[in-house]
Amino acid sequence: MTENLSPRVLHDRATRGIVLSAKENVILEAWYAQQDAEEDTMLTANAPLSSSIMEEKIDMALVQIQTVTQQIQTLTITTVVLQMSTMGYSDEASLTMLHLGAETTLYSIILAKIPHLQL
Repeated sequence: MTENLSPRVLHDRATRGIVLSAKENVILEAWYAQQDAEEDTMLTANAPLSSSIMEEKIDMALVQIQTVTQQIQTLTITTVVLQMSTMGYSDEASLTMLHLGAETTLYSIILAKIPHLQL
């Protein structure tokens, strides 16, 4: 009968209380050491970030969010101006408010003037 020196089989035998030979113990201990080293590598690679690094990443994300928000607001204002222009509404007061960034007030004025306008 051939010996099965697979570390998994040896581990199974050892956990069942079967006494292993010296050679089998050496194989099993080497396998345990290898498993521990692989686990340590995985844990180190996935180590939690320090709070200062996390704060820095959050700050960078917030800057990106602010930039995208500003771009969206600019596109929204441009869209409203174009919609107003194509519908014949080009009164200077509304367009001036658009460029001043008074979006909330502008939306209420536009919706009051053009209730069917899709923003």
